[in-house]
Amino acid sequence: MAAKPTDEHPASVPDFKQRVIHEPGTSAISKNIPLSEVNRHCTPENCWVALNGKVYDLSEFMDRHPGGPTTILAWAGKDASKFFNDIHKGVKIDAYLRPEAFLGDLGVDENLMSDQFWHTLRE
Repeated sequence: MAAKPTDEHPASVPDFKQRVIHEPGTSAISKNIPLSEVNRHCTPENCWVALNGKVYDLSEFMDRHPGGPTTILAWAGKDASKFFNDIHKGVKIDAYLRPEAFLGDLGVDENLMSDQFWHTLRE
């Protein structure tokens, strides 16, 4: 028998297996965003970047970036961890961003977990 929703456990809270697509400016509910989803957000108005296993919406930060928006936009929709770490050794990006810029953790793409992917890899 399923538990009834209460103030402490509302029905709207997703279970841990549910994958939620994140919209810019909202807090992350599911902390598992595949790179294929990050790839879809590659414009100045909708700029997601993966850094060290985390996904950030850098749309609002781009104009404040000391190196200008061009560098960030070049990495929009991608994992910029190596580039970021080479340039900004030891810098914690969270210190420079609003909390809502963090969207969630970078997850594994479902297509990478498919039997077809592993079969192709073995060939």
